Amino acid sequence: MKLNDIYAYHGNLEVKDLMEFKDKYPDGYLKDLIDKVLKKSGGALTLADVYRMLFGTEIDDALFLDRPLSKMKYDLLKKMGVV
Repeated sequence: MKLNDIYAYHGNLEVKDLMEFKDKYPDGYLKDLIDKVLKKSGGALTLADVYRMLFGTEIDDALFLDRPLSKMKYDLLKKMGVV
């Protein structure tokens, strides 16, 4: 599947973006943002929809294959305490 090639090509940018996002905002900001988006949507969006919009990843491991680098991004978000 050439994962090393894919990670080498795209991974650094994805990791950099997620780390910058985490570094630029105070703890709790992402949870507040997600909660507000869910509330404002009036039920039109699910938690999975919001994660997909904000981070370009799936939150459900059964769907990781549907979106590029979802597993890697999910693992990073989990390590950062976002997921």
